Amino acid sequence: MKLIEKLSLDEDGLFSVFIATLMIGTYALTQSLGGNGFLALYVLGIYIGNHEFKKKRDIVFFFDGLSTIFQIAMFFLLGLLSDIHLIVDALPIGFILAIFMLIIARPLSVFGLMAPFKMKKNQLAIISLAGLRGAAAIAFAIMVVNSGVSLSIDIFHIVFVICIFSLLIQGTALPFATKKVDMYDPDDTVLRTFNYYSDKTDIGFIKTHVTKISPWVNKKISDIELAFNVIIAKIERDHKSIVPRGNTYLRDGDILVLGGETYFDYTGEDLHEIKISETHPWAGRMVKDLHIRKDELIIMVQRPNGEIIVPRGNTLLKSGDRAIISRETNEIEDPAK
Repeated sequence: MKLIEKLSLDEDGLFSVFIATLMIGTYALTQSLGGNGFLALYVLGIYIGNHEFKKKRDIVFFFDGLSTIFQIAMFFLLGLLSDIHLIVDALPIGFILAIFMLIIARPLSVFGLMAPFKMKKNQLAIISLAGLRGAAAIAFAIMVVNSGVSLSIDIFHIVFVICIFSLLIQGTALPFATKKVDMYDPDDTVLRTFNYYSDKTDIGFIKTHVTKISPWVNKKISDIELAFNVIIAKIERDHKSIVPRGNTYLRDGDILVLGGETYFDYTGEDLHEIKISETHPWAGRMVKDLHIRKDELIIMVQRPNGEIIVPRGNTLLKSGDRAIISRETNEIEDPAK
C-alpha cells in the first residue's frame, strides 16, 4: 500500500493500468511458485479494497465495468457449453451434494475456520447459509475439465446443478433466515466511509485548515455562521477524528471536512489550465499582481507535487504550477502567448 500511496500517475487511466499490471504480476508470480493464482488475486483484491487511497474511485468504476463485461461473457459461454439433457442427468447427484454442502460441509468449514475470530453464532449461521452461488464455481469446473485430467463423472454439469439448487434453496431462504437469527436491521444501518459517498452519490467533501488568523479559531461551531448549504462533517485534530457538535471549539491546526452537494456542469463550460513554466510571465508573482481580465478567475492552483491550493491574493505562483481558470465565456487566452 505504501507503493500505491507514493505513486504519482497523473495521466488519466494510468493508475487503473498499474493495478491491472499488479494483478497480472501477482497471478503470474503465484503460479510460477506453484501456488493458486486465483486465490492470490482474491486476497489481493480484499487487501486493496479495504484500504483508502486517492484514485480509488477511478479503479472501482473501471473494474466494476470490466467485471460486468466478463460476467456477461462467462454466462454466454456457460450457455454454449451446457447441455439440457446432461443437466437433467446430473439432477439427482447434484441435489444430494447440494444438501450435503448445506447441512454438513459448509457449516463445518465456516464454524471451524471462523472460530479464532470469536464471531457470534447467528453471524456464522448466515455465512454458512450463503452457499455456493454464481458463475465462479462453474468456471473452476470448466478449468478442471480442460486440465486434461481423466474424470469418471460429469463434474461440469454436476457443479452447474449444485449452483442452481443453491440459488433456489439457500438464496430463497436468506431473507427468512436473517430475520429468524436476528441479523436483519429494519433501519438498513450499514457502515460507510466518507469516500463511499464521494464516489457513489452527489455528496462531496472538501477540507480546509483552521489557522491562527482564521476567523473561526477558538470559536464554538454554534457561533459560526455558515452562509452556504454546507455542514462541518468532521474535525481532524492531532491525527484524531472528532465528531463536531454545537459546543465544539475549533483550534489552530484543525482540519475541517465540509460536506455538501457536488456540482455537475450540464452546460459543458470548460475550465482552462495553464502550466506555468520558468519563462511564463506569472512565474514568481503573486495572484494579486497578475493582470487578468475581470471575467476571469483563478479558482485553483496545483503544485508539481500534487498539492491543491485555493488561491488568495498573496498566493505565490511558482514554476511547474498549474493554474485553473474559469471564465464567463469559452475563450480564454494564455498570457504567455
